[in-house]
Amino acid sequence: MLIAAKEERAYLVSEVSELRHALSSAKSRLGFLRFFLWRWAFKEKIAKAIEVVTEAEADLRAGEEALAQHGVNLDWTLTDDCKRRYDQVVETFKAAANCQIIWDIIHETHVDRVIARSAASRTIDRKSVHFSFGRPDIMPLFPEDSYPKVPKLQNANGADIYIFPGFLLLEGPSDFAIVEPGILDVTAMTTSFVEDDRVPGDSQVVGQTWQYVNKNGTPDRRYASNRAIPIASYGSLTMKTVTGFDEEYQFSNPISGLKFATAIRDWAMYMRSAH
Repeated sequence: MLIAAKEERAYLVSEVSELRHALSSAKSRLGFLRFFLWRWAFKEKIAKAIEVVTEAEADLRAGEEALAQHGVNLDWTLTDDCKRRYDQVVETFKAAANCQIIWDIIHETHVDRVIARSAASRTIDRKSVHFSFGRPDIMPLFPEDSYPKVPKLQNANGADIYIFPGFLLLEGPSDFAIVEPGILDVTAMTTSFVEDDRVPGDSQVVGQTWQYVNKNGTPDRRYASNRAIPIASYGSLTMKTVTGFDEEYQFSNPISGLKFATAIRDWAMYMRSAH
């Protein structure tokens, strides 16, 4: 259904674009005719141009309404247990979305701590992202839908993730996918992170290390400029499937991040057992 809706929506988007172009051309012609000082001589042509503009505006409104109402209308029937767990995902998402910083981990590399003289076991590439309530383009809102907006997890290097009561919808610029929560392998935890950047105000500093450290955690005195580095506690959410879906997020507020990650894990586990 979603594939068919996507194809039909693409056609409507193209049609609306053509209607906008037609309206713009009609308005340009009307403006051209009204420009002349002796426009009384073009009275009939101006009247006809006004009629064309009016028709083009009506066509565009109809096209935009058809586009806004086109999609798959979902009727949700949830068990009490399912609704309770999904509602918990939504509630904890609100707090997680208000973290000062949410990072999407886009790449990681294992670190040999002995060779690198480092306290970190891995180096990561991360990018700040934004969580909000939203709606995927492929599923426009219908008045009857009891979930008008759902948690939206921005993805720094792929499709954004929308969490619906029965599935995850991944939507990119030109494609989408559906992931069943029951097949998710979810890890919810707090992690101690060696923070080279500024520690966000809602984070917790749980320790200190140095740029170069010995095996026992003491600073390596062989380096004259061996600066101290704070260790911050962050919330961590990892979601994976055997089919290749793999996302990891870190939250500056460890409590809010952990609660959201735990709610996702519990919801996924329930959905797995429900099958």
